[in-house]
Amino acid sequence: MAFLDNSGDIILDAVLTDTGRKRLAEGNFSITQFGLGDDEINYGTYDIAHPSGSAYYDLEIMQTPVFEATTAVNANINYGLLSLSSTDLLYLPSLKFNEKLEAASTKYYASRVDNMFFVAANQQTSEKLKDDSAGFSHIIQASTNTSAVILFESGLDTDQLAATNANRTTHIVSNGLVDGGMSISADSKFVNGVGQLGMGSTISNDSDNQISVGFNTLSYVAATSTSMEFSNYNDYGIAAIFDNITENDSGDDNDFSAIAGPRGTMAGLNVSLVDELTTTSDGTRSRLYTDYGTTNSTSAGTGLSSTYDFIDTVVFVQGNSSGATLQIPLRIIRFVS
Repeated sequence: MAFLDNSGDIILDAVLTDTGRKRLAEGNFSITQFGLGDDEINYGTYDIAHPSGSAYYDLEIMQTPVFEATTAVNANINYGLLSLSSTDLLYLPSLKFNEKLEAASTKYYASRVDNMFFVAANQQTSEKLKDDSAGFSHIIQASTNTSAVILFESGLDTDQLAATNANRTTHIVSNGLVDGGMSISADSKFVNGVGQLGMGSTISNDSDNQISVGFNTLSYVAATSTSMEFSNYNDYGIAAIFDNITENDSGDDNDFSAIAGPRGTMAGLNVSLVDELTTTSDGTRSRLYTDYGTTNSTSAGTGLSSTYDFIDTVVFVQGNSSGATLQIPLRIIRFVS
């Protein structure tokens, strides 16, 4: 890998990815759309005090050497740009975990790693974890539609805008930033399906800050495609619901929401594991635990006395409209003895 000298003429350095070369060889290569990113831009070098005037404010940015193009898809654009028509945006949506609702799974401390969501591989493991430590009351049980779920919200996480419906309309809806759906990427070695909040699910609070949660039974979706960004990952699409937790007279709406300002949507997630990971303690241990994880461990989580097998993985989330991203650290765990 090398740098391109960008100090003179503007350089366009383009290469084809593996997929692009394959399609070119097949005779069906055609550029129909493109994406832009600002991975290598340091906006701190924008100089509004340049003595030569406004035409030179961005000179240092424009002349900063950049990496030459690479064929690796996940090394080209990590921070993509959005096309937005509004010129007066002050805030863009963020994705944040909601660990405040009763239905929400919560992160736990795990040996060597903080803040992992625990996914019990089977019902036996779920029951053992809850017996083993009082702190594991909100773990996820894989492939079920009745356990806690990982909840996350999309919205403007700022205290400069009140969390009202009017502000949601003005700053989120009107700018096309409502994440009605989320794109999920999960490791296909471990995950073969993703659960989403059931159709018709709702959440809201009233003027007295009484919360009303109507989460319907989870439905599971299959992968839509192989991920172009992450090796061995599959992509999924899940629906989100309107997040109707709004500011009220008591100012206690943050008791239920992780977003400080206007909220857009909320989504819930569970995962379905490949069958070989779900065996009980009297079944055969999958080699996946041996090859990619840790076996017969008493340090799988704080306060555990039994032994467990576990694998750590990451699930990636992106809002379909806002482009906001979130990483979900998962510990897939199986009771041994």
